[in-house]
Amino acid sequence: RKAAPKWEVLLDLDALGKAENESWVWEGSDCLYPEYDRCLLSLSRGGADAVDVREFDMVTKAFVPGGFELPEAKSVIGWKDRDTVYVGTDFGPGSFTDSGYPRIAKEWKRGTPLSAATTLFEGKASDIEVVANRDHDHGRIHDTITVAPTFFTNDTYVIGPGGLAKIDKPADAD
Repeated sequence: RKAAPKWEVLLDLDALGKAENESWVWEGSDCLYPEYDRCLLSLSRGGADAVDVREFDMVTKAFVPGGFELPEAKSVIGWKDRDTVYVGTDFGPGSFTDSGYPRIAKEWKRGTPLSAATTLFEGKASDIEVVANRDHDHGRIHDTITVAPTFFTNDTYVIGPGGLAKIDKPADAD
């Protein structure tokens, strides 16, 4: 709010692009609640829909060696906790919907290969997308799976100890 705020550069995409000989474009981030000291950064080559994902340490201002990392794909990834993420990405043939988005939501533990991630939900090829997510709501945690059969509708399920429970809501409500 100051006339001349003091900015701190956390990651210089131009310098990273030059060092890696890539034209990186910022596509977003998901930072770990509540400390926000680790973030999953999504970077695309030249602004494409597909992204590379890398874990970034906000304190050291560097990518985490051996951290969570996904190669270029139309991926959806978010924190469950410090050592676990929810992920939808290219798991091989049949892992994307006909629209080209993740069809399978998995839970991936730190230090394990992506191939060892546990499947939570598989949508249909005709769905638009399947996404697993953790929400923090005034001290409560909600883990959910959202399945979008169309761009304008979705079904949401709470992940609980007994499995998935569908939330009773209109299909066009978020």
